[in-house]
Formats: sequence, structure tokens, C-alpha cells
Amino acid sequence: MRLNGSFKSGIARWSLSFFFITSTLFCVSIPVSADVGPKPSVSVSIRGLPAEVVYYATLLSETSSNGPLQAFQGEIPKSDDQGELPDIWEKFVRFEDPDGFYYLQEHWSLQGNGSFSWGYYPPDTFKLLLYFPEYDSFVVSDRTERYTFESTYIADLEDTDYQTPGTTSVVNIEPADPHFIIAISDALIRIVLTLAIELLLALAFGYRAKKQLIFITIVNIITQLLMNAVLVFFRHEAGFFISALSYVLMEFVIFTIEAVLYAIFLKPLSEKPISRGKTVLYAFVANFLSCIIGLLSGVLYYALT
Repeated sequence: MRLNGSFKSGIARWSLSFFFITSTLFCVSIPVSADVGPKPSVSVSIRGLPAEVVYYATLLSETSSNGPLQAFQGEIPKSDDQGELPDIWEKFVRFEDPDGFYYLQEHWSLQGNGSFSWGYYPPDTFKLLLYFPEYDSFVVSDRTERYTFESTYIADLEDTDYQTPGTTSVVNIEPADPHFIIAISDALIRIVLTLAIELLLALAFGYRAKKQLIFITIVNIITQLLMNAVLVFFRHEAGFFISALSYVLMEFVIFTIEAVLYAIFLKPLSEKPISRGKTVLYAFVANFLSCIIGLLSGVLYYALT
């Protein structure tokens, strides 16, 4: 197969331009300030409590500070001179954890089977602490570590004694179902839909030779596996919004790769003359549609998880 010099030069310039554009977009889009962009989060769901039970929840930190959040280091005010400081705050401040974990002065009011999410500088290593004002009792978990960018946990209190006044009980806190089945299903659906879109458009664009369709299928399987590996990484390490951004940028990269491969290889695999400009247009339309479908699939996945 021989390519004329102007075509090869045009492909090279076009590919380099696209590479630098996408690289620049990626660099300027990732937040560099510690206080800008998505933050890690820890979400906890409480189960096994009657609907009428009112209680308060916090996460104790292994360190006395985390970002702008600090453990209280001063003298605790007397109850009659507390001013705006609530009684619950004082209860958490006075709680003495046997392992020396700290209350960072963040807590939530819950009732029944409630849940809360610490989305601003949550501690990486923590214990769940619950306070029940009706019984003046505490429930505390074992030492736990945040396992991903958006970590979710479940604490089941069904067999926990929180109704004995003045006691501190221990509860197990478990990572919630990481939704591997949903994540795999989401990836498989995205791959199947992308293949369907690419092949249907290939037929519409006149690429009907068996070798052409096989080549398009192979290219798409490889690029989609690469795409989903990147998405899983960013979803785990940076959360949904950064993974969505990386998805759009990866679509640009994959569009470039596919456009170059199609422009080079689809014509020799065709029995009829085809325009290389048409193959670039085909790659653009196919990737644009698959990007939209993929984003909608990602939003659905995020809603389910």
C-alpha cells in the first residue's frame, strides 16, 4: 500500500494538532487549587433503627486536623455559659475514644434509618460515632479507611445495644456494595452500543465489505477497552465528574486514532473507491453519537450508585 506525501503530511499535521488541543484542554480543565473542583466524600447509611429514634452522627479522625477542620483544643464552656454552642457539640467534644481519634466539630442530625455524607475534607482514617440523646449513649465503630474517592458505608444497628443509658457500644461499619455488577454492565452496554452505532453508520456510509466491518469491529473493541480502563481509574481515584471529563477528552483521542486508522486502512479494504475525507467524517459522527450515548449511560450509572 502506498500513500502520497501530501496525504501523509496532512494526516500527521492533523493528528499532532488534535493531540495538542486535547492535551491543552485536559491540562487547563483539571483543577490545581486544593479548594477547587470535586472533593473526596464519605457517605454512611444507618440501618436497623426505629423511625422515631433521633440521634447524631459524626466521623472521628485519626488526626487532630484535616484541611480547615480542627479538633477543639480549648477549655469546654460550662453548660450555663455555652452561648451558641449546642449540647450535642459538647457531648462529642467530651467523648474520649480509646484509640485517641478526634472529633473535628462536624456532625449531622438523623432520625430512623438515616444517612449522611461528609463531602468537605473527610478524614481518610476514621471511626463512625453516633450519639443518642434520649439514652445519653454512644455507638462507635472500629477503625476504618476511605477506600475510594467516593466511599460509601453501611452500619447496621439492629443488634446493637444503644438503649442502655451512659454506655458506649461497638458497631461494625462495612463498605457498601461497590456496584461492580452495575459498573461491568455499564461498560458492556457502552461497548455494545458503540459497536452498534459504528457498524450501522458504516453501512450508511457505504462501508459494507466484510473486511471493512471486521476491521471497524476490531478497532472499536480495542479503543473501547482502553476507554473503559481509563474511566474505571478516574471513577475510582477522582469521582464521577472528573471521570466524565476524562471520558469526553478520551473520545477526542479515540476519534483521532480511529480517523487515522480508517483513513489509512478502509480504502485498501474496499472494492470501490472511497474518499478519505468521508472516512474522517464517518469517524467523527460515530464518535460524537457514541460520546452522547456514553455520557447518558454514565449519568444513569451515577444515579444508580
